[in-house]
Amino acid sequence: MNIKTLILSICLIGYCTFLSGQIITHNEGFLKSTYYIDGEEAHKSRVSDMLSENNESKYMWKDYKSNNTIGSISSILSSTGLLVGTFAKKSEIKLAGYGVCIVSGINSLIYYSKAKKSHINAINKFNSDKSTSYIIKPSSEGIGLSLHF
Repeated sequence: MNIKTLILSICLIGYCTFLSGQIITHNEGFLKSTYYIDGEEAHKSRVSDMLSENNESKYMWKDYKSNNTIGSISSILSSTGLLVGTFAKKSEIKLAGYGVCIVSGINSLIYYSKAKKSHINAINKFNSDKSTSYIIKPSSEGIGLSLHF
């Protein structure tokens, strides 16, 4: 093997090491999640568009949005039930309001937890399909390094 082939091989392997798909990360805040694509902050709509490229991630992201919406509606209903139970004059109405509050609160917790799981799974699935790996395997000319995206 001559020196040019060796240097070219090292440069090619070095280049392919840094060559990979875009990776999405997120940080959950109190009221808002922040998304990053390859370390740069990105808007949620851009992340949604990128996740739509992968069929499994697209369906997980769709589940995230629908479960999050149902959880939000249940939270609003729970808050309304709490207000009705607190300010009602009759004991039957108070009991009904508190009952709605408890049932809707439990429902919102269930759907928010499902939404969080779908959210994490969608991003992880998208990221898992964007990795670069090397495999040493035999070829017709001997043993060589195979690059998989």
